[in-house]
Amino acid sequence: MKNGSVVVRKRGSHRIGGRLVFGALVFVPFLFSVLFRQRLLVMVLLCAPFMMIGLMILLYGETWYIRFDPQGITHSVFGVHRRVHGWGEIMDVITRWSSSDNDQILRISFRDGRSVKFRLTDENGEQARKWILSRHTIRVLE
Repeated sequence: MKNGSVVVRKRGSHRIGGRLVFGALVFVPFLFSVLFRQRLLVMVLLCAPFMMIGLMILLYGETWYIRFDPQGITHSVFGVHRRVHGWGEIMDVITRWSSSDNDQILRISFRDGRSVKFRLTDENGEQARKWILSRHTIRVLE
């Protein structure tokens, strides 16, 4: 564990939910075309904004990750890698219950004012907590 890296990804159930939402939104124009007896192209054009939102939800869930390795912490969304923060740049690490996430979260704050957070129930969330704990103290907020 210390020589390798830990990658935290969104929970599998959340990624599956994004796939289901997008799949349902792709099916809706076909259903509307039959129900309203309209051309399929018209229904696809009417549903396109919702399909784009569904696509963004799907891509967000599939591409979001935080990588912890000996060089530092990398956060990526939509394939865009943000700056790698070294372990020396960590200012504070807290864990607390988040009512908006409805879960236990871990937030890492850096010296440049940026922060990353993830749920401990995300894939490899507990492994990441142990990885961080081996390098930095974690404050528990009640």
